[in-house]
Amino acid sequence: RLGENGRRDLMSRIQALGRSGSLPTSFVRAVEGPGEAILTFDQATASERRDIEFVTPVHPLARAAASYWADKAEPLLGSFMVATDRVERGLYVFACEVWETIAVRPDLRLVCLAVSAGDGSFAPALSGEFLRLLPDARALDTTHRVDVARESIARCFDELDSLSDARRREAIRGLETSNELLLGRRLASLEAFHESRQQRISAELQAAAEPRIIRMKTSELSRVQADFERRRAVLERARQVEVLSLRVAAGLVEVTGAR
Repeated sequence: RLGENGRRDLMSRIQALGRSGSLPTSFVRAVEGPGEAILTFDQATASERRDIEFVTPVHPLARAAASYWADKAEPLLGSFMVATDRVERGLYVFACEVWETIAVRPDLRLVCLAVSAGDGSFAPALSGEFLRLLPDARALDTTHRVDVARESIARCFDELDSLSDARRREAIRGLETSNELLLGRRLASLEAFHESRQQRISAELQAAAEPRIIRMKTSELSRVQADFERRRAVLERARQVEVLSLRVAAGLVEVTGAR
């Protein structure tokens, strides 16, 4: 439920993203209307209840939130406490990064890494479970843990930097072979499609007698060639695989046993 100022501010943020003409009608009505709007992030719920607004990563509300935080100069900092038996108890330093894969098949994902605040050792269990544990986390009172954290916080972040770099390099090596195979298939498909179009237009050009048709087909043949070269150039740029990272959050998390 939004007040008048909130509605104006939200619509202003969304419109600033562009593509406002493609906004879902139901969402626009929900924001501009005086009542409340029910939202869900769950696909199963959205499938069962078509009347509920489904917030996906490309939904305007999600895009506006991402844009808001992307404008922040510093990453989010937080401290949490989670109660679970799936991870060894202790105090950890974590970092969350957005990894963008530059390849024939681009990808964007959130990667969470954690190390022990005591010795900086990698915590694979917490790294894998972090996002699943976060919804049930509580705020951590760091007043009695600050000295412990300060003793090793710099080393922990150095370890996280090294860990992230090693993982990204490993991801790149794993992608190089599959990317080359996919690129080959995409190029072969593009060339076959271009050859088919070119043969068709060339045949029509040879059969044409009217000057107007000849000019039109000649121009079309040039456009088809330019389109092919543009698409091929785009694919060739994706031959070099890269994984770019941006740290978006970091902090402390204390793991206690489940009660």
